[in-house]
Amino acid sequence: MVVLSVLKWIGIVLGWLVLGLLALVLLILLLVLFVPVRYRVGLRTGEEERFSYGIHVTWILHAISVRKKLDEDSIVIRILGIPVSRMGGSAPAGEKAASGEPPDEEEEILPEPAAETKPDPPDEEEEILPEPAAETKPEPAVEETTDTGPEEEEPERIPLISESEETPKKGPISRIREKIDRMKSKIRERIKKFGFLFFRLSSIMDLVKDSSVRNTVKKLLKETVRMVRYVGPKKITGTLEFGTGDPASTGLILGGVSLMRTAHRKGVSITPNFEEKCLVGNCELRGRIRGVYFVRMAIRIWFDKEVRRLWKRYRRMNKQVKKRQKELSL
Repeated sequence: MVVLSVLKWIGIVLGWLVLGLLALVLLILLLVLFVPVRYRVGLRTGEEERFSYGIHVTWILHAISVRKKLDEDSIVIRILGIPVSRMGGSAPAGEKAASGEPPDEEEEILPEPAAETKPDPPDEEEEILPEPAAETKPEPAVEETTDTGPEEEEPERIPLISESEETPKKGPISRIREKIDRMKSKIRERIKKFGFLFFRLSSIMDLVKDSSVRNTVKKLLKETVRMVRYVGPKKITGTLEFGTGDPASTGLILGGVSLMRTAHRKGVSITPNFEEKCLVGNCELRGRIRGVYFVRMAIRIWFDKEVRRLWKRYRRMNKQVKKRQKELSL
């Protein structure tokens, strides 16, 4: 009975742990799908200063944030306000001191050089003795030996190929034949490449000519346009002053800009300069993105019969092209 009761409590604890893990996973999934990712982009340019941009992306009440300031080159990733990663640039001195990081080599404070001290002159009583010369060992005498015996004759060298024989030179006819053979091989390779390209283009044209394929492509383009509109900024504020130095071209650009919907938003000010050549602007873009939108879009595309039929035809065409490429390579 004691063992059974222990096993029962162990099972209850493990069950609650499993339920807790499942609830945690479900909570994280719901947060990823429904809690929006908010972003803010700042752009600034002027006559004297270069173009600069800033990014600030936050999620779950700034619990996770990615930030790049306008005046800095580094991108800082923070979790619960603690910087965990830095990409590009260098951290400011205050953050380095707080985090305990060593300062850069250029910022190291070097000690002041000590005053130059001249060495004391040697005492008269102390004589500076010359250093002893390095001991040199005497070279051993070379004993002269006189061989009275007969000198050994060197064996005669037998050449593998007689020096008199020379490699036969190719005649002009054989050289012309080799050039012709090389040209033929190059022409065959070019013909194979052109044939493969023609086969690939013809298969693509057959796919594009189908009316169902064109309707499917139109659907995909509509979904792409919707996604761009959803991801785009919801609020735009800023000022812009531009001029090309020529009143005619400046007016032409102003007419094109006035046709855009963004130019008529509240908080946007566009001023043309018909006298000078300039480009001065300062604007801010704000928006938010939810993950559930991309899940819905993927489900709509995947369960569309025409899209799946197009995907199958494309895979079949790709297999035929690869098969033809292998045949030509052989």
